Amino acid sequence: ARDPISADRMENTLDRPVRLVADLAFLLEPAADGDTARETVEWCRSRRAAGDTVLGVNLSGHTIRTLPDGAIKAIAVQIEAWLSADPARSCVLLPHDTRPGMVGDGVALDQLFAALPSDLNARIRYPRAAMQTWELKAIAGEVNLILTGRMHLAIAALGQGIPPLCLLYQGKFEGLMAHFGLIGMTLDPQEVMRGGALGDRLGKTTARAADLGAYIRSRLPTIRNLALDNFAGFLPDTPEDSGR
Repeated sequence: ARDPISADRMENTLDRPVRLVADLAFLLEPAADGDTARETVEWCRSRRAAGDTVLGVNLSGHTIRTLPDGAIKAIAVQIEAWLSADPARSCVLLPHDTRPGMVGDGVALDQLFAALPSDLNARIRYPRAAMQTWELKAIAGEVNLILTGRMHLAIAALGQGIPPLCLLYQGKFEGLMAHFGLIGMTLDPQEVMRGGALGDRLGKTTARAADLGAYIRSRLPTIRNLALDNFAGFLPDTPEDSGR
Protein backbone atom coordinates (compact mmCIF):
# COMPACT_ATOMS: atom_id res chain seq x y z
CA ALA A 1 0.00 0.00 0.00
CA ARG A 2 1.48 3.33 -1.04
CA ASP A 3 0.17 5.37 1.91
CA PRO A 4 -0.92 4.82 5.53
CA ILE A 5 -4.64 5.37 4.85
CA SER A 6 -4.63 2.81 2.04
CA ALA A 7 -2.68 0.39 4.25
CA ASP A 8 -5.30 0.63 7.01
CA ARG A 9 -8.13 0.13 4.52
CA MET A 10 -6.44 -2.89 2.91
CA GLU A 11 -5.63 -4.50 6.25
CA ASN A 12 -9.22 -4.09 7.42
CA THR A 13 -10.53 -5.59 4.17
CA LEU A 14 -8.02 -8.43 3.83
CA ASP A 15 -7.65 -9.15 7.55
CA ARG A 16 -3.89 -9.52 7.27
CA PRO A 17 -0.80 -7.26 7.46
CA VAL A 18 0.01 -5.19 4.36
CA ARG A 19 3.44 -3.82 3.55
CA LEU A 20 3.52 -0.01 3.67
CA VAL A 21 5.55 1.59 0.87
CA ALA A 22 5.59 4.98 -0.86
CA ASP A 23 4.82 5.86 -4.46
CA LEU A 24 7.57 4.95 -6.94
CA ALA A 25 7.45 8.51 -8.28
CA PHE A 26 9.50 9.58 -5.25
CA LEU A 27 12.44 7.81 -6.92
CA LEU A 28 12.18 9.69 -10.22
CA GLU A 29 15.23 11.87 -10.83
CA PRO A 30 14.44 15.39 -12.10
CA ALA A 31 16.07 16.50 -15.35
CA ALA A 32 15.31 19.53 -17.55
CA ASP A 33 16.33 17.90 -20.85
CA GLY A 34 14.24 19.79 -23.38
CA ASP A 35 14.27 23.44 -24.40
CA THR A 36 10.89 24.22 -22.84
CA ALA A 37 11.84 22.69 -19.52
CA ARG A 38 15.25 24.40 -19.45
CA GLU A 39 13.74 27.78 -20.32
CA THR A 40 11.06 27.39 -17.64
CA VAL A 41 13.61 26.36 -15.02
CA GLU A 42 15.72 29.38 -15.89
CA TRP A 43 12.68 31.67 -15.68
CA CYS A 44 11.83 30.36 -12.21
CA ARG A 45 15.43 30.74 -11.07
CA SER A 46 15.64 34.29 -12.40
CA ARG A 47 12.42 35.29 -10.65
CA ARG A 48 13.56 33.81 -7.36
CA ALA A 49 17.00 35.40 -7.74
CA ALA A 50 15.20 38.73 -8.09
CA GLY A 51 13.48 38.05 -4.75
CA ASP A 52 10.15 36.68 -5.98
CA THR A 53 8.07 33.96 -4.37
CA VAL A 54 7.15 31.63 -7.24
CA LEU A 55 3.92 29.63 -7.19
CA GLY A 56 3.47 26.61 -9.46
CA VAL A 57 -0.15 26.21 -10.57
CA ASN A 58 -1.77 23.08 -11.98
CA LEU A 59 -5.48 22.54 -12.61
CA SER A 60 -6.79 19.07 -13.34
CA GLY A 61 -9.50 19.11 -15.97
CA HIS A 62 -10.68 15.87 -14.40
CA THR A 63 -11.60 17.87 -11.29
CA ILE A 64 -12.68 21.14 -12.91
CA ARG A 65 -15.28 19.44 -15.09
CA THR A 66 -17.09 18.21 -11.95
CA LEU A 67 -17.50 21.77 -10.63
CA PRO A 68 -20.18 24.34 -11.48
CA ASP A 69 -19.64 26.89 -14.21
CA GLY A 70 -17.41 29.68 -13.01
CA ALA A 71 -14.95 27.48 -11.12
CA ILE A 72 -11.94 28.57 -13.17
CA LYS A 73 -12.94 32.23 -12.87
CA ALA A 74 -13.21 31.81 -9.09
CA ILE A 75 -9.74 30.27 -8.98
CA ALA A 76 -8.35 32.99 -11.26
CA VAL A 77 -9.72 35.74 -9.00
CA GLN A 78 -7.97 34.23 -5.98
CA ILE A 79 -4.67 33.67 -7.80
CA GLU A 80 -4.88 37.25 -9.08
CA ALA A 81 -5.37 38.43 -5.49
CA TRP A 82 -2.35 36.41 -4.38
CA LEU A 83 -0.20 37.97 -7.12
CA SER A 84 -1.51 41.48 -6.53
CA ALA A 85 -0.89 41.29 -2.78
CA ASP A 86 2.87 41.49 -3.37
CA PRO A 87 4.74 42.67 -6.50
CA ALA A 88 7.47 40.15 -5.60
CA ARG A 89 5.25 37.19 -6.52
CA SER A 90 5.18 35.21 -9.76
CA CYS A 91 3.56 32.01 -10.95
CA VAL A 92 4.20 29.30 -13.52
CA LEU A 93 1.34 27.25 -14.96
CA LEU A 94 2.17 23.54 -15.19
CA PRO A 95 0.14 21.11 -17.34
CA HIS A 96 0.94 17.67 -15.91
CA ASP A 97 -1.57 15.61 -17.89
CA THR A 98 -1.43 16.47 -21.60
CA ARG A 99 -4.42 14.41 -22.78
CA PRO A 100 -6.83 16.49 -24.90
CA GLY A 101 -9.97 18.11 -23.59
CA MET A 102 -11.03 18.28 -19.98
CA VAL A 103 -9.53 14.88 -19.23
CA GLY A 104 -6.12 16.54 -19.21
CA ASP A 105 -4.95 19.89 -17.87
CA GLY A 106 -4.40 22.04 -20.97
CA VAL A 107 -7.93 23.33 -21.52
CA ALA A 108 -8.36 24.25 -17.84
CA LEU A 109 -5.02 26.05 -17.75
CA ASP A 110 -5.75 27.83 -21.05
CA GLN A 111 -8.95 29.16 -19.50
CA LEU A 112 -7.15 30.11 -16.29
CA PHE A 113 -4.46 32.03 -18.18
CA ALA A 114 -7.12 33.85 -20.23
CA ALA A 115 -8.99 34.77 -17.03
CA LEU A 116 -5.93 36.34 -15.39
CA PRO A 117 -5.41 40.08 -16.11
CA SER A 118 -2.99 40.70 -18.96
CA ASP A 119 -1.14 43.32 -16.91
CA LEU A 120 0.16 40.44 -14.76
CA ASN A 121 1.58 38.53 -17.75
CA ALA A 122 5.16 39.60 -17.00
CA ARG A 123 4.91 37.65 -13.75
CA ILE A 124 3.26 34.57 -15.28
CA ARG A 125 4.98 31.80 -17.23
CA TYR A 126 2.88 29.30 -19.17
CA PRO A 127 4.88 26.64 -21.06
CA ARG A 128 2.33 24.94 -23.33
CA ALA A 129 4.64 22.41 -25.00
CA ALA A 130 4.32 18.84 -23.71
CA MET A 131 7.12 17.88 -21.32
CA GLN A 132 8.35 14.64 -19.83
CA THR A 133 7.51 13.75 -16.24
CA TRP A 134 11.09 14.23 -15.08
CA GLU A 135 11.14 17.67 -16.70
CA LEU A 136 8.04 18.74 -14.80
CA LYS A 137 9.68 17.44 -11.64
CA ALA A 138 12.71 19.60 -12.39
CA ILE A 139 10.47 22.66 -12.67
CA ALA A 140 8.60 21.71 -9.50
CA GLY A 141 11.88 21.89 -7.62
CA GLU A 142 12.43 25.51 -8.68
CA VAL A 143 9.30 27.07 -7.16
CA ASN A 144 8.48 27.99 -3.56
CA LEU A 145 5.12 26.23 -3.40
CA ILE A 146 2.65 24.50 -5.71
CA LEU A 147 -1.12 24.46 -6.14
CA THR A 148 -2.01 21.20 -7.89
CA GLY A 149 -4.92 19.03 -8.86
CA ARG A 150 -2.62 16.12 -9.81
CA MET A 151 -1.22 13.83 -7.14
CA HIS A 152 1.97 13.01 -9.00
CA LEU A 153 2.83 16.67 -9.39
CA ALA A 154 2.37 16.92 -5.61
CA ILE A 155 4.81 14.02 -5.30
CA ALA A 156 7.24 15.78 -7.65
CA ALA A 157 7.13 18.80 -5.35
CA LEU A 158 7.32 16.88 -2.07
CA GLY A 159 10.23 14.85 -3.41
CA GLN A 160 12.26 18.06 -3.54
CA GLY A 161 11.05 19.68 -0.34
CA ILE A 162 8.47 21.94 -1.98
CA PRO A 163 5.08 22.22 -0.19
CA PRO A 164 2.05 21.41 -2.36
CA LEU A 165 -1.46 22.67 -1.73
CA CYS A 166 -3.71 20.01 -3.26
CA LEU A 167 -7.16 20.35 -4.81
CA LEU A 168 -8.85 17.07 -3.90
CA TYR A 169 -10.59 14.65 -6.18
CA GLN A 170 -9.84 11.34 -4.41
CA GLY A 171 -8.76 10.26 -0.92
CA LYS A 172 -5.28 9.41 -2.20
CA PHE A 173 -4.21 13.01 -1.52
CA GLU A 174 -4.94 12.62 2.18
CA GLY A 175 -2.97 9.37 2.21
CA LEU A 176 -0.01 11.10 0.58
CA MET A 177 -0.08 13.88 3.18
CA ALA A 178 -0.34 11.30 5.98
CA HIS A 179 3.08 9.96 4.90
CA PHE A 180 4.53 13.34 5.85
CA GLY A 181 2.24 14.11 8.77
CA LEU A 182 1.12 17.27 6.97
CA ILE A 183 -2.16 18.92 7.96
CA GLY A 184 -4.04 21.66 6.12
CA MET A 185 -2.47 20.99 2.70
CA THR A 186 -5.62 19.73 0.97
CA LEU A 187 -8.59 21.75 -0.24
CA ASP A 188 -12.03 20.57 -1.34
CA PRO A 189 -12.56 22.09 -4.83
CA GLN A 190 -16.11 23.02 -3.82
CA GLU A 191 -14.57 25.42 -1.29
CA VAL A 192 -13.11 27.57 -4.04
CA MET A 193 -16.65 28.31 -5.19
CA ARG A 194 -17.54 29.77 -1.81
CA GLY A 195 -15.03 32.59 -2.14
CA GLY A 196 -11.80 33.26 -0.37
CA ALA A 197 -10.94 29.72 0.77
CA LEU A 198 -8.23 29.18 -1.82
CA GLY A 199 -6.78 32.65 -1.40
CA ASP A 200 -6.68 32.27 2.38
CA ARG A 201 -4.94 28.89 2.13
CA LEU A 202 -2.48 30.19 -0.46
CA GLY A 203 -1.57 33.08 1.82
CA LYS A 204 -1.02 30.82 4.83
CA THR A 205 1.01 28.29 2.84
CA THR A 206 3.15 31.06 1.34
CA ALA A 207 3.94 32.40 4.81
CA ARG A 208 4.96 28.92 5.99
CA ALA A 209 6.65 27.72 2.79
CA ALA A 210 10.23 27.82 4.09
CA ASP A 211 9.40 26.01 7.34
CA LEU A 212 7.20 23.48 5.54
CA GLY A 213 10.00 22.83 3.04
CA ALA A 214 12.53 22.17 5.80
CA TYR A 215 10.15 19.76 7.50
CA ILE A 216 9.38 17.92 4.25
CA ARG A 217 13.09 17.53 3.50
CA SER A 218 13.63 16.03 6.95
CA ARG A 219 11.10 13.31 6.09
CA LEU A 220 12.40 12.52 2.60
CA PRO A 221 15.02 9.86 3.51
CA THR A 222 12.30 7.82 5.22
CA ILE A 223 9.89 8.27 2.30
CA ARG A 224 12.51 7.34 -0.30
CA ASN A 225 13.32 4.17 1.66
CA LEU A 226 9.62 3.33 1.68
CA ALA A 227 9.52 3.84 -2.10
CA LEU A 228 12.47 1.45 -2.45
CA ASP A 229 10.49 -1.10 -0.43
CA ASN A 230 8.34 -1.63 -3.53
CA PHE A 231 11.21 -3.85 -4.70
CA ALA A 232 11.79 -5.66 -1.41
CA GLY A 233 10.20 -8.87 -2.64
CA PHE A 234 12.68 -9.13 -5.50
CA LEU A 235 15.74 -9.26 -3.25
CA PRO A 236 16.42 -12.25 -0.96
CA ASP A 237 18.03 -10.08 1.71
CA THR A 238 16.80 -12.11 4.70
CA PRO A 239 16.61 -15.87 5.39
CA GLU A 240 12.84 -15.58 5.30
CA ASP A 241 12.87 -13.96 1.86
CA SER A 242 15.45 -16.38 0.42
CA GLY A 243 12.96 -19.23 0.39
CA ARG A 244 10.46 -17.39 -1.84
